[in-house]
Amino acid sequence: MVLRGSAVRAAVVVATVMGSLVVGLTPSAGAAVAPAGSTAAAGQGTAVARSVNVAALSAARQFSAVPRSFGPLGIDGKPAGASLADQANATAEKPAEATGPLTARDPSGPNAGTGVQVAGPLIPTNIVRANFAGVTQAGANCGGCQPPDPGAAVSPTQIAETVNLRLQVYNKSGGALCGFGLNTFLGTSSSISDPHIQWDNRNNRFSMVVIPVPATTTATPRMFLATSQTSSACGGWWVYNLSFSGSLYPAGTLLDYPYLGQDSVSLLSSSNNFRRTAAGGFTYINSAVFSISKAAAYAGAAVSFPAFATGFSTAPVTVTGIPITATSATFVIFQTPEEGIGIPLPLSGFKEGFDKLP
Repeated sequence: MVLRGSAVRAAVVVATVMGSLVVGLTPSAGAAVAPAGSTAAAGQGTAVARSVNVAALSAARQFSAVPRSFGPLGIDGKPAGASLADQANATAEKPAEATGPLTARDPSGPNAGTGVQVAGPLIPTNIVRANFAGVTQAGANCGGCQPPDPGAAVSPTQIAETVNLRLQVYNKSGGALCGFGLNTFLGTSSSISDPHIQWDNRNNRFSMVVIPVPATTTATPRMFLATSQTSSACGGWWVYNLSFSGSLYPAGTLLDYPYLGQDSVSLLSSSNNFRRTAAGGFTYINSAVFSISKAAAYAGAAVSFPAFATGFSTAPVTVTGIPITATSATFVIFQTPEEGIGIPLPLSGFKEGFDKLP
């Protein structure tokens, strides 16, 4: 499925990338509607921005860090890995490593063919440009909570690292430039988790998502989005407290395991949605993908966008290039072969979009 700001889903295209089926919609200007034969939007997100100056955070109202009390959830609603054996008590032996030469490639197998040609051998670098300690568990505004959720985004001059409930910014030599707790930065006393950050090398901006955990069965489903106002992660940011509605997002929904990607004009995100139960647990209800216009999010303008149902743990792409390559269609991986391939829309109307593929 392709998502592009508030563009019309004008045609459906399908392609295979490294064995995974991806489904896309080519965009054109107009209102956010779905054409015949495509998946209709089943949710909506909206928010207005507020400006946050990192330099003024120390003098602003301080919010205590409130981590979530459980890890990322599996499709069964239990913390991922909960059904795995306790390694401390495991008795199984590690399989012996293979010895001898590798067997020849099976010419009838899925990897038959010449594949990608490389001009020469890939030689690892023998130069370490910098080696320094990042955020420690003790300094992550989260105590010993697990998992640590480490992530980072790198600009030409800065390294912005997120670990649990803290964002720390370094220069390329490891010197600390600024750092702050995410609860205070977002202005919330809610339990939060899963920060993801990325750098946009076309527009020279950082963007980040963080999720709050709904405290009740009636809480409005939400996700935080933040975009830097300049190329510096230590300057001003636009902070959005996105609220979601529609059949994908009933009251009490947790937008768990949020992914963050981008193309040249849109911020792309997805989540596994779990509804809080009266007993205090969570039940999986669906997964969803959506996009937000970079032009709006980088300017601090109000945003409103549709959301679409998809498969569990669908990952939006991150379009690469220096700068990010301009795209006429952006793809989101729906299912991998290991999980079975599925298409969340009828196989009609593909020809026009397919003909536009490079």
